[in-house]
Amino acid sequence: MATDTKPKNESIKRITTISQAPREWEIVENNPDKMIEYVSQNHLLKDPYLKNYSGKPTIAVKQGNGKTSFILEISNPIGLVKESEIVLYKYAREKYFEMVFQRIDSRDKSHICTLRQIKIAKQTRRTSDRFSTETNPVHGGNFLVAKIDLDIKSALGFSTEVIFNEVDKTLKAKYPRSKIVPLFNRDDLTDEEEILLSEKLPIFIINTSTMESSKDIKTFDLKSYYEEEFLLEEKIAALRKDMIQSFIYYPIVFKSPKEDVVIGYCYNESQTVISHGNLEYFEIIAETINKRIMDSSTAIIDEKQNILNVSEHGVLIEVTSDSIVQALKAKPAFSMDIVFKMMVPMRFSLYARHIYKIDDTIYIGAEITGSNNDEKGFDKYKDIVRAFK
Repeated sequence: MATDTKPKNESIKRITTISQAPREWEIVENNPDKMIEYVSQNHLLKDPYLKNYSGKPTIAVKQGNGKTSFILEISNPIGLVKESEIVLYKYAREKYFEMVFQRIDSRDKSHICTLRQIKIAKQTRRTSDRFSTETNPVHGGNFLVAKIDLDIKSALGFSTEVIFNEVDKTLKAKYPRSKIVPLFNRDDLTDEEEILLSEKLPIFIINTSTMESSKDIKTFDLKSYYEEEFLLEEKIAALRKDMIQSFIYYPIVFKSPKEDVVIGYCYNESQTVISHGNLEYFEIIAETINKRIMDSSTAIIDEKQNILNVSEHGVLIEVTSDSIVQALKAKPAFSMDIVFKMMVPMRFSLYARHIYKIDDTIYIGAEITGSNNDEKGFDKYKDIVRAFK
């Protein structure tokens, strides 16, 4: 997948990340011998890349006075003297490694550092060859993205009720005493529902006889609220009458570029202590509802954008439309036409892995996740890309 760009003037410039898909890491244990062993076995100091910079500066790494002491000599004029750490990365043996160095001192282009950590990506992204489109122009168009000017009131209409009902059936199949309760178009709110709307925090009581809240997650202190409103004894008595030992209100927060709004909640009550598996499933339910609402609220941006390089699995787009950038920050999944010179547009689904800025230009490194209108579209695309070789 294409995620970096090399400016035509070959200068090395700072990359400012706007958003980036998260990676899961395996950390090499914090032991000097173990870290040096990894460095040696995987030849990590030979021709590495410098993270957060475009292009590929020439880097020579020399051993310092101690085991984890190194001198990084970077031939290109880069302002690293203000940075507390320097990160080098490399693909080796089908793995992606990052070496985190603590910068101790700098002299001219030499940086005295201590190797602090080695990180290994659990999933290596595909890194097939990238081909510049400078001599064979390619562009993207007809972008289908999340609607960034989404009106929360219009979004929470009939389609959202349908989504709530469908997901509620899924929830009840796993936890029969649970339910999803919508809060939009409601005037008869309970005290607890009012709290959810204002605080956007879960209410998780694990012992109703003392109104003790769960300490494992950040929750609203319902006991203190009941005490201040002189409701504590009344609430405990009602819960005891219904033989409820624990209960949870988990807010479903709809996250849009404009605002975050509680649109409903997952609820469960139990005669025993509610398990954290229930809580984790509520988190999944909330994410599912958010995704389905966003999927049903899309906009088309028909602005041509240059594609700077292509690979078999992705593209690098030079973006001049702020609307596209803002939409992909809210929801990285999108679709667009990829148009090769003198060819019919090919439509694909993509995922914005890395959105970043160099000087005043914004770039999007996107992974192609599927073909929208042709079963063999991805194969055709790969054949065209291979012809760039």
